[in-house]
Amino acid sequence: MKKTVRVDGLMVLTGAAIVGGYLLYRNAAAIGDKVNPTSTNNIVYQGVNAVGDILNDGGDNDNFSLGAWLWEITHPEQVKAEQELFQ
Repeated sequence: MKKTVRVDGLMVLTGAAIVGGYLLYRNAAAIGDKVNPTSTNNIVYQGVNAVGDILNDGGDNDNFSLGAWLWEITHPEQVKAEQELFQ
């Protein structure tokens, strides 16, 4: 009598978890910088600034920072004073 091996979802998930864990282990240094919340190489930081840059003026010229934008929104008097100073 021939026995067959049936591959089910749990086996596939276990295999994916093992491969994913191995890849995380091998690339821990590179991945660590991408998820570090204080790094400018953080993938979310770069993504938010890239989208904001396009929405800001329609061009991809790296002139947008979410932190600077929030500061400008919360300090309109100082922004206006600085604009008058540099005109």
